[in-house]
Amino acid sequence: MDSSPGRVTDIAQELGRSREDVSLALKRLAELHLVSVADDGESCEAHDPGVVLPVLLSRCEAQHARRQRELNTARSAVAALTTEYGHTRAQGHNWIRRLHDPADIRWSLRELAESAESECLAMVPNWAEVKSALDAGAAAERLALESGAVLRNVYDAGLCEDPAVVRHIRRRVDLGGEIRTVPALTMPLVIVDRRVALVAADPQNLGAGALEVRAPGLISALVLLFERCWATATPFTENPREGASPLGERERELVRLLSSGSTDEAAARKLGVSKRTIRRMNSQLMERLGARSRFEAAVLMAQQGWI
Repeated sequence: MDSSPGRVTDIAQELGRSREDVSLALKRLAELHLVSVADDGESCEAHDPGVVLPVLLSRCEAQHARRQRELNTARSAVAALTTEYGHTRAQGHNWIRRLHDPADIRWSLRELAESAESECLAMVPNWAEVKSALDAGAAAERLALESGAVLRNVYDAGLCEDPAVVRHIRRRVDLGGEIRTVPALTMPLVIVDRRVALVAADPQNLGAGALEVRAPGLISALVLLFERCWATATPFTENPREGASPLGERERELVRLLSSGSTDEAAARKLGVSKRTIRRMNSQLMERLGARSRFEAAVLMAQQGWI
């Protein structure tokens, strides 16, 4: 590059390029401080490379360092996003867990019942596999009921022809559980505290196992399904012998205690349950009898020879 002043027209002619191309190139070189272009856009002069290039290199190095920092920031963001995505996928997979082994399903039933704090809902179809699993969560359900959790179960009416199932239902009623029946059920379902559910993976294929569901949207849909079934179900009743009490032993003892003047707290201590359970049991008894007070409920049951 000649350091003497030159003219754009001469440079264009010498290089065989148009004046516009040369002017654009000189403009770029001027931005890099390698040349100076006169205000008229015609005259130009090259600067000393030994002075200009070190400055230019320093500027390039600074730009490179800045871009490297930006690249590192981008890499960190990508790593964080990847981690978050992985967590999200993991959480998404945890929304639904497939259980294949019957032993795992029974264990899940017990675990869910033990974790119940406020409510346990269930739909029980007339399946042989379901009958064999009825006692899987019995002890845990007992603890949940005694701590005040609400138990609402809908049974396939066909199950109530089995004396063993009736005894199973009666134990739950004795503890304050609410039981209803429908002519037929096609899918087993358990929902605990409206936060987790256990449902058949495929009602048409029992070998497909069960699904443990925690996705809020799916839980809401399953609760809606249960509530619609519950609304059309019939309260559970037996066909007792004439003069025999349809009440469980715990219900009869509760009536004796309350009719003799015991407080809810005293009755709860005597029966080993919470006051909340006592109040719920009493409310259910009065509703079944059409009684307006505890005393009236006791009188009605005495007249029937139930206590």
